[in-house]
Amino acid sequence: DALFSQVEQMVSKADLNNDTNCDPNLSLAITMVAGVDIHYKPTTPDITKGYLAFRELLRQRVLPPSTSEIEGSHDQDTILASQYREAVWGACMNRSFFVTVSGYFGLGPHFMRQGDVVAILYGLQFPAVLRPIGDDYIFLGTAYVHGIMHGEGVGKHEAAGASDHIFRIR
Repeated sequence: DALFSQVEQMVSKADLNNDTNCDPNLSLAITMVAGVDIHYKPTTPDITKGYLAFRELLRQRVLPPSTSEIEGSHDQDTILASQYREAVWGACMNRSFFVTVSGYFGLGPHFMRQGDVVAILYGLQFPAVLRPIGDDYIFLGTAYVHGIMHGEGVGKHEAAGASDHIFRIR
């Protein structure tokens, strides 16, 4: 519960990418599972129900059972919380939650640190995490970044008339 409280505080300080229509619970629920449900299918807004049920059980200091332990006697909220728990486990293993300077948040390599760069690289399906080393960069891995996973980042970049940056990766 302390971890989720910390993450919720970080998200509340982020500006949700200037999106006033953005539901913070939905944004966080999707990010903590890297955009996929327990069956690795894209999340729907219903993921918020599992997130809220999961959070409520954690507030009560109860860990939801794993989905393999679910029986017919469990209520719908416990089932949703269990499914959410397993999706979070799969998404967060060896990952760290982060917030960028520009207010985007996501999950990236666990060894990320302040000063690393999140970039959309042509030809790469997911945003990249790069570490500057002098004028060059080291590729650390990919990340889930809420708000730029489905072409939104490129669209915002083009709409702003921004120029591309060339990263020399070693």
